[in-house]
Amino acid sequence: MAIRVIIPVFMKKLFNLLLVALLVAGISSCAKEDMSYIDNSSVMVTFSASLDQVYTRATNYGKGENINTLYYRIFDATTNEALTDLNGRATRLDNGSFKFSVEMIKGMTYDIALWAQDSTCTAYRLNGKVVEIDYDNALANDDKRDAFCNYIDDVKTDSPELQQSIKLTRPFAQFNAASSTQDFTNTEANGLTLTESSLTLNAFTKYNIETKEATDEQTVTFGKNTMPCLNGEEEILQANYKYLAMCYLPAPKVGCTINMVTLQVHGTNASNQIVTLTSEYNNVPIKQNFRTNILGMLLSQSTSFTASIEYGWAGPDENVNK
Repeated sequence: MAIRVIIPVFMKKLFNLLLVALLVAGISSCAKEDMSYIDNSSVMVTFSASLDQVYTRATNYGKGENINTLYYRIFDATTNEALTDLNGRATRLDNGSFKFSVEMIKGMTYDIALWAQDSTCTAYRLNGKVVEIDYDNALANDDKRDAFCNYIDDVKTDSPELQQSIKLTRPFAQFNAASSTQDFTNTEANGLTLTESSLTLNAFTKYNIETKEATDEQTVTFGKNTMPCLNGEEEILQANYKYLAMCYLPAPKVGCTINMVTLQVHGTNASNQIVTLTSEYNNVPIKQNFRTNILGMLLSQSTSFTASIEYGWAGPDENVNK
């Protein structure tokens, strides 16, 4: 004869509650394990970037004093995919460096493009690894167009604590024009008062931070602006020369020459009429992170000048006489 066991209703409810509790505990346990796995699979990587030795000779331009914001773009080194969620910016610290941290996946390898500039300058647009350069409304003698960059490849995240120190250098040549003091004095003796300068030349409109190549050349104009020798540049570019004009030009690392360089110096004559003095040059050498100086009798004898790439920021002198 079968024996029937009668379980009170309250015991059934108790049993069901215990079963639910066990299930919840199991689910919670799994969730904790998953979260632990996520935490253990990532690492916070801290980067410290600083401007490379900023050297300048007898001029206030090119000291990097306006550089206050660093933009970074991060890529999967294996697939070259842009990891836009990791992009960001950092503000320059009191010690002159930039510091930022990024949470990265352990075991992955990353590439990083870095671009530092004056935050008020709207001339540059960082599109992935390529900087697109806008010359609309560009002015001559504008030190805010200075910038620094670098590209770091194969950043590995196989350590629980990882720090990277990075040096940033200029992608530009600094183009300068200066006339002899005697030439400047002779011009003034002829009743001319010179106040502004402008530049028209061939310049590159794109710069690849990874390859360090400058491309897409076109004719651009840096509009009229107060001459450096009258605009707080109390120190002259070279001894016995008056500093007339300056601009920053993206340049290939190996260097190149540019043509159709037109320097214009603007002012008024004794009758207060507007006067423009124009000089033209070709085969002017430029090189990334170097200064190119056009020196000579630029106001009265435009055919007499010297073009040189000199030790402005890096490397030995490379002089070319014209």
